[in-house]
Amino acid sequence: MNRIELLEKIHARIPKNSSKKERSRLEKELFEEKSGEIYDNWNNTSNKLDGEQWKQFVRLALDYENIMKMYSRISQLVSKYGSYGNYFKANFQNIQCRLPDRRSQFEFFMGILKDYFEIFQQITNQINFDLETQVFTDRAIRGRINWDLTLKKSFTPFPLQFETIQNQKNFVTPENILLVLCVVWINKRSLELQKTEFSDPLSINEIQLLANISKKTKEILMNFPFAEITNEALARSSSNELEPFVDNLTNSVIRRINEGKIQNPWYRKLIEWLSKFRRFGFAKLKQDNLNNNFIVEATKNLDALYEIWIFFEMMYRFDKHVNITLHLDSSPQFFEFDLNNHVIRIVYEKEFNVEEQTALVLKHTPDFSVMNGDEMIAVFDAKNWKHSSDEHPMNKILAYMANLDCGLGAVFWPKESTPVRSSENMSTPPKFHHHLQIFTMSLNPYDEKYFDDYTTAFNDLYFKICSQLEIS
Repeated sequence: MNRIELLEKIHARIPKNSSKKERSRLEKELFEEKSGEIYDNWNNTSNKLDGEQWKQFVRLALDYENIMKMYSRISQLVSKYGSYGNYFKANFQNIQCRLPDRRSQFEFFMGILKDYFEIFQQITNQINFDLETQVFTDRAIRGRINWDLTLKKSFTPFPLQFETIQNQKNFVTPENILLVLCVVWINKRSLELQKTEFSDPLSINEIQLLANISKKTKEILMNFPFAEITNEALARSSSNELEPFVDNLTNSVIRRINEGKIQNPWYRKLIEWLSKFRRFGFAKLKQDNLNNNFIVEATKNLDALYEIWIFFEMMYRFDKHVNITLHLDSSPQFFEFDLNNHVIRIVYEKEFNVEEQTALVLKHTPDFSVMNGDEMIAVFDAKNWKHSSDEHPMNKILAYMANLDCGLGAVFWPKESTPVRSSENMSTPPKFHHHLQIFTMSLNPYDEKYFDDYTTAFNDLYFKICSQLEIS
């Protein structure tokens, strides 16, 4: 077992709905359990860090779900803003890791499939159909009798045959064929991935997820109430001209939506989903140089994972105000945007030194540097830890601000925010440091109730950056 599988095994030992007392008891048992398969795998392999204690590893495992939330969010935003062939590069313990990796691509694929099954459910709850009129001439009365035509054709006082008109529902429509064809496609992809020999093999959990997808899609195809649709989708899926057929179906569905023949809004979501599914890089997922070492190494350096999460979360929130461009092919990596005719760059781990005359005294590498051309206008640092009174992270930010000559500084941490402190509010006017502003900003990735607060916090941060342009 690798480090991730060990963490998953330990994490699974604590039931989600267990009481606080029960959880405390189970945690104590785990701390004292210094034998068995899990402990031996951790203790006797490269899964163990230098100096890492068993208790530390267990605590890490107990927090594994929150760690994976950060990792998944980072992976999602890398996929959203990155371009094919570009990777976010991070250094953990002097080992460079990249995203997207195979695991993040796999999770992204699972997310796409989850979206589809919701769309499928919403559509089948209100499936679309065409209402077609059929005319019958028969002794049995089916539908509405056309008396004029019936009497005209009758040669007896009372008609022996009736001309009837009946409206019938036809479910074999382009949108429903497309719906089921997606099920066939998902089934084939999941089976294909199960048979793929990855250089970094699928985990037991990933294999089980794919098996569940295969089973679920097979059951849908077997139990779908309209066999004509299923048969058409299956026949087309094995055709050499599948892609052109899907293009034609998609165009037909879009046209029918625009014509008002399809009222259920989830069919439009199906079209959007299909575009995302077809763009997904299956070849990239299967390529040899994609491995899982990003999350493995991240569990050895949660501070770095926290920094990376903030970098991408900041970019996502700023994107609500301005158009963001992410540059992953540069060193250091950054995102940029136009603001009041200025090109602003937010750079991750940019080095400043005396030799290049970018620093006054010392070499510094802040977590985040906000640059207006060559001018630094703000500096931010992330601290995913609890400090004591003599090691307050503000000290480091103040050192950055003095050494790198900028007026706005902030610490991001999971603790409570503190108000902005400004040099302008001092009892006597400052002699050397004018317009300084420094504050802490609460960013807790482990607590979902904080998620809505991110919008307010990052909005405030964005406008503080804007105000620095006015000062400079």
